[in-house]
Amino acid sequence: MLVPNGIELEIQFNHAGLSLTERLKQEIGETYKIKYITSSSARINEEKEVTYKKHIKMNVHLH
Repeated sequence: MLVPNGIELEIQFNHAGLSLTERLKQEIGETYKIKYITSSSARINEEKEVTYKKHIKMNVHLH
């Protein structure tokens, strides 16, 4: 994992982003369409790390 508690930090980041997006939508009205896209980098990196560790573990047992 790149940062300890990365997934928890990402969840907090996404909540803050959604909150700011809603606030912005209220302030500017319907003039512009705004869409917040949540981050999933921490989860993707964790999945890659788990997959990599499983692959390494399998190769160690094969040799």
